[in-house]
Amino acid sequence: MVFQMFGIIAEWERETIIERTKSGRLQRYKDGCFAGGTIPFGYIHNKETRKLDIDENEARIIRRIYSEYKEGACRKTSLKTGFRLTFQPSGII
Repeated sequence: MVFQMFGIIAEWERETIIERTKSGRLQRYKDGCFAGGTIPFGYIHNKETRKLDIDENEARIIRRIYSEYKEGACRKTSLKTGFRLTFQPSGII
């Protein structure tokens, strides 16, 4: 009987933690803050504002990829061969 009570309390506590975590993450999204996880390529995490800022060096690469795509270089192989020599040292491709 005691173990059943411990189990019930543990389940309730687990649900409470999940609910608080979700609401906290949602609030951070609403505030425009970065709520954790992998930082998208082209951004850096500003620890003072707790938001994502554009990393201009990586943003250059993203802009080039999109311009190549708009110009018709949308095949995966053409993008890889076009960027391999230029951007491989930074670990992109």
